Amino acid sequence: MLKGSSKDQLFKEKVYISLLTGVQIFNILDFVIILPMGPMLMRYFSISPFEFAALASSYSFSSAIVSFLYSSFADKYDRKKLLLTCLAGFILATFICAIAPTYISFLGARVIAGIFGGVLTPCVYAIIAELIPFERRGKALGTVMASFSLTSVLGIPTGLWIADTYGWRHAFHFIGAGATVVFFFNIYFLPLIPQAPFNLKSREILTRIIKIAINKDYRSAFISIFLMAFSGFLLFPFIAPYAVKNVGIQESELKFIYLVGGIFTIFASKFTGILTDKFGSLRLFFPTLFLSFISIHLYTTIENISLSTLLIISTSFMVLINARFIPVMKLITECPNAEDRGSFMGFLMSVRNLASGAGPLVAGLIITETSESLENFNYSGYLSIFIGLIAIYFVLKMNRYIGSKQNASTD
Repeated sequence: MLKGSSKDQLFKEKVYISLLTGVQIFNILDFVIILPMGPMLMRYFSISPFEFAALASSYSFSSAIVSFLYSSFADKYDRKKLLLTCLAGFILATFICAIAPTYISFLGARVIAGIFGGVLTPCVYAIIAELIPFERRGKALGTVMASFSLTSVLGIPTGLWIADTYGWRHAFHFIGAGATVVFFFNIYFLPLIPQAPFNLKSREILTRIIKIAINKDYRSAFISIFLMAFSGFLLFPFIAPYAVKNVGIQESELKFIYLVGGIFTIFASKFTGILTDKFGSLRLFFPTLFLSFISIHLYTTIENISLSTLLIISTSFMVLINARFIPVMKLITECPNAEDRGSFMGFLMSVRNLASGAGPLVAGLIITETSESLENFNYSGYLSIFIGLIAIYFVLKMNRYIGSKQNASTD
């Protein structure tokens, strides 16, 4: 890990964060662009809503599986080489999506993209933990996590404009080309991060994964990330349908929700990261969590309001749901021992991906649709709040473990 705070080092850290943010932007864009492109893909491939749902979920579930497998080899290879290898595979899969002639071939390409994309995310977080000192890591995490908002503000509208103007295949050409540029920048500017010798047999590797998964010191981190992600994904997929059916806005106005919310979330993420570094994770976690409960309740119960009022509520919803992740993620990055960090982050992302897949499925069992509205979305909101309350216990438990670990290291 880099030490000190010289101007030269701080500049290098900014470069590294920018490189890793670029990786995440195109990784996220490849995942989320499928959802607004649904009507185009259903029409082109002549597929049913269920088949489209399988298409949309394939990326998340393949990412979850490979993130778990990633834990078995993450600490064996140089992290830069691993990142570049997975980024190359991701780019290839994205270009295959652009030329896939049938639904089955396109579905297969999406699974492959999810496999490589599922490794990219934990690899990015592991590199941050290696290169950025703990006292500045919150800001770094806030910047990288703001990539989702940057994707919403710039990537999705650009991708949809390309799809509308030139055809949906060119949207994937755009993503692949952008990721290729990022690939070459990382080759030249990201440093090598070699790992200690790691020569384990298959049985030993499996034992290692199981030990990390059941390690009582890590358990609170895994449960915390699952609960936080599950709480958010109970609601995310239904933001747009609820706004149209229950709030009463036009489909053409949906872009303003993501545009305005994304812009504010970018700045709020960086600001939250700075405050987390200055005041500590728990002092930011509790206010962002409880304020998010207010925004969840408002968004899941509002009906028949103006677009301007909706933008205030939806923006606060997006900002706070994202902001409460930052102090939690800073705590989580301090949980694993150095020799476990890569495997830990791989398993962590697998847990998070499973939660992001499970949340919509559970919400789908709660929410019903009529010809005029979505029903029971408020119950999904209540469950989201309840899950957030449960998460408090595990976040506090994780914080106590980190405190005892830090005290032991200073003795």
